[in-house]
Amino acid sequence: MLAHYARVIQPQETDFLPPQALVELARHQEQTTQAHQATDPFVIADLAAQCEALKQRLSAIVVEWKRRIALDPSIQSKQECLETVAGVGFKTSVVLLACLPELGCLGRGKIASLVGVAPKNRDSGAWRGKRCCWGGRSGVRRLLYMAVLSSVRHDERLKVFYERLRGVGKPAKVALVACIRKLLTILNAMVRDHLKATA
Repeated sequence: MLAHYARVIQPQETDFLPPQALVELARHQEQTTQAHQATDPFVIADLAAQCEALKQRLSAIVVEWKRRIALDPSIQSKQECLETVAGVGFKTSVVLLACLPELGCLGRGKIASLVGVAPKNRDSGAWRGKRCCWGGRSGVRRLLYMAVLSSVRHDERLKVFYERLRGVGKPAKVALVACIRKLLTILNAMVRDHLKATA
């Protein structure tokens, strides 16, 4: 049946897998960064002695990212497109491409659901729960949250969108999640169409 399906439908091949090295580097970068998020006094004091080493490790990861990206023109082109959006820097663009390789290959609804920023119903029988966002790739969602904090200040589209949501009474967090969804839609279309943001 699968062979018949392939002959009749002739589905287009899609490669969702980035170089494994980029994925491993993205995880390594996140682990290194999280060391700065400690709250325990003893841990903070212990990490203070390692601070310079952590900075060097992060710098080494960025250098290695750049070296490996330069070996793949396709990924380099996507990365350069993403970086033209306000709030999306080098690290954000690379981690997105490594941890969300489906970017540019799925529709806006599917990509939002994959990241976990698409509102979902919480219904049971006749009971209707409040719609909320959950699940998805939490690492990518955290990354986009940090990016959107800058984007709503420097990208006119997102700034207007955020202010309009706040103007109709939406809580700040709800408005920011909606902005993440909009930013993700923009980035998805840019990678799909090989476009750069206009000034």
